[in-house]
Amino acid sequence: MRWGSCINYGCTPSKAFLAAAHAAGRAHKADKLGIHPQVSVDFSAVMERVRNIRHSFNQGTNKR
Repeated sequence: MRWGSCINYGCTPSKAFLAAAHAAGRAHKADKLGIHPQVSVDFSAVMERVRNIRHSFNQGTNKR
């Protein structure tokens, strides 16, 4: 069974996307600290992580 909008396409996926975006943003700003990273975003991996989190939350809700 699938539960509400927050888990499936609202808060939960949005926060997972934001976590990836914030990490990339922090890496870009590290230049000011003398750290020169090369950042690339693997969108497929980001989406897989979002789907795994969503699935995990759905499973936890089902168990409760």
